[in-house]
Amino acid sequence: MILAKILHFQTYSTELIPIVVDLIPSLYIVLGFVPELTRQPQVDKQVFGILLACYLCEKYPLENYLMTAEKYVLPRLMKIAFPITKEGHPSPTCMPSEALVQAIPGFVHLARAFPHFGPQILRAFDNIAKGLPQPKEFIGQESSSKIILVLHLHKVLKDSRDLVQVEVDKMDQSLFSLLHGTEYGLIYHQRRILLVMRQALGIIQSIQ
Repeated sequence: MILAKILHFQTYSTELIPIVVDLIPSLYIVLGFVPELTRQPQVDKQVFGILLACYLCEKYPLENYLMTAEKYVLPRLMKIAFPITKEGHPSPTCMPSEALVQAIPGFVHLARAFPHFGPQILRAFDNIAKGLPQPKEFIGQESSSKIILVLHLHKVLKDSRDLVQVEVDKMDQSLFSLLHGTEYGLIYHQRRILLVMRQALGIIQSIQ
């Protein structure tokens, strides 16, 4: 466990995270380090922790991991978007950054794991979008690096928001079907329960 912590606090390419999560079954143990990892002063380590948590939650959609995402992961995204000012308060405007461009798509995986958490993710995305400078504010400055970053961030937000909304809509449809007693709704929830049970059993067996 100590070696795993050292490795992940040193970080590695975020492009490797989905591969590592997929190939190493015992990697779920690093979720215990995520709160500390996302509090590191280096923003790149915060982003690494966010993405690692999102991919792990998608693979292991357990409620205690949702608590980690809700308490540490999503709030950290908002702190990156609205950094603390010299006065000690969150910035009233969003600070465009490559860190946000990297971190935001990870929440699509979190929404796939926990569709009922999707509305909170959508609200966070909407707050970031509202806090960003609007493209029309940069008319005549189209060649500047800042407008390129802002436009890219708006696109990443929109694309990610659309994908999270898909997961929320699926949940709503399945709940509607379940309430109306359709076979589809029952099958969906039975499969979801079986999936969670299998994952929990796998974790228990790996510990033993």
